[in-house]
Amino acid sequence: MDVLAKTGAVRMRPLVCNWPPLISYLQFPTVRFRNPSTMKCAKGFTLLELLMTVAILAILLAIAVPSFREFMLNSRRTTIVNELVASLSLARSEAQRNGQIVVVCPTADGASCGDNWALGWLVFMDLDDDGVVDAPDGVPPDETVFKSFRPEGNAHTIVSSLAQQTTPYRFRPFNAAATNGTLRICDSRGVSKARGVVINMSGRVEFTTKVAQCP
Repeated sequence: MDVLAKTGAVRMRPLVCNWPPLISYLQFPTVRFRNPSTMKCAKGFTLLELLMTVAILAILLAIAVPSFREFMLNSRRTTIVNELVASLSLARSEAQRNGQIVVVCPTADGASCGDNWALGWLVFMDLDDDGVVDAPDGVPPDETVFKSFRPEGNAHTIVSSLAQQTTPYRFRPFNAAATNGTLRICDSRGVSKARGVVINMSGRVEFTTKVAQCP
């Protein structure tokens, strides 16, 4: 009679993943072991599965990264355009309200005029019409700074259509002629993605997608 039948031990089926119980059974045939059919095998990734996973991730990244970059460039461009329009419109309204010349000029430090619009711009009341911010020192004229803005990052260039980039845009009261020109906002994508902010003779500010050149 089979020894296993007498003892009631379970005869084990040879499974690769259950090799320790199999060895024990061969050494001690009368000892009871768990039914190997209920035992779980250790699971993992094969080399082929790993390579397929890496390939899928690479494809997803190739699709997602350019789209994310496009999104970020569009978002920053929109912020710059909106801030420019708001600043120029503010200058026009403050000139009308105060009856004084209000200037918008490029700035690098947020306190004085510079020559690079991409670094930021400044809106201030220019009482003596010299294009320079006179610091409030208690001695007239003290010139109010209405707004200072500095864009984040350096992905965009902002170029004025005026002959000199240092030339500010002046807004005069009582519907007097303002400095007319265009500020072009460009990035590495070229003219097709460029935007423009136009200031006409009356000081009205308009947004345009028709930009002839970059930068």
